[in-house]
Amino acid sequence: AECPKGCKCSQSDDCAHAVICGRKMKKFPAAYPDGTDCVFLQSPGLGKQSVEAKQKGLQAVPASTKRLDMAESGIGQLGSGWLSHLSELRVLNLEFTKLQELEAGAFQGLSKLKVLWVTGNHYTLEDGAAAFKRMDASKNMITTVDKDAFAGLHNLQVLLMHHNNITELDDTTFRDLGKLKVLKIVDNPVAKTLKKSSPVFDPIRKYCYQLDIKRDSGDELEDLWEKTKTYLNDDWFEGPVKKKKGKGKAKKEL
Repeated sequence: AECPKGCKCSQSDDCAHAVICGRKMKKFPAAYPDGTDCVFLQSPGLGKQSVEAKQKGLQAVPASTKRLDMAESGIGQLGSGWLSHLSELRVLNLEFTKLQELEAGAFQGLSKLKVLWVTGNHYTLEDGAAAFKRMDASKNMITTVDKDAFAGLHNLQVLLMHHNNITELDDTTFRDLGKLKVLKIVDNPVAKTLKKSSPVFDPIRKYCYQLDIKRDSGDELEDLWEKTKTYLNDDWFEGPVKKKKGKGKAKKEL
């Protein structure tokens, strides 16, 4: 298939065949070029589609996709199994998609997923009034997280769910996230009731060295992946990012 109308196809450090669809798109692409590995669907118009069109549009994303970025699409929902064919997916960005819940099976089949962003609005007026207003209009306001929402995500390393309206988390919610290193739940009502010793964190305690409940302590791990162009690979190292003595620069440890 040719590059979808209204999109551009290019190559970057992480993506050999990226399909980047502009903010003016009103419908999901029906087909993609062979070998597509990164898909950017960031048009607010997609959120205005019917439930059936959203499901069909997401199921049309190629199974070869390693990165799916839907920031600012305002899609509003993610049904069970809609992404289940994306077995190669490593990075999923669902920021500014007007999500209100994460239902059971939302991430079904994403066994290689490494990074999941379901953050609410992290912009402030310091970022500019226009930018804040635009982003706030499409922010996530997740209230409910089903205890089976993250089932099967055995390779997830980063889960960002801060700045939402999550009121409770079942103690089994993170049961499959044994490799998780970074979890942010700052600025959720539930964060006021939790501490690092809470049972809900027991399944992730072995490797999760950055557990942000009260404050955001940064994005050091993702900064390293971006710098070393390793966002989409499956390299694994334990513990925090290592730094070279005296230079303060991140060093990758395998």
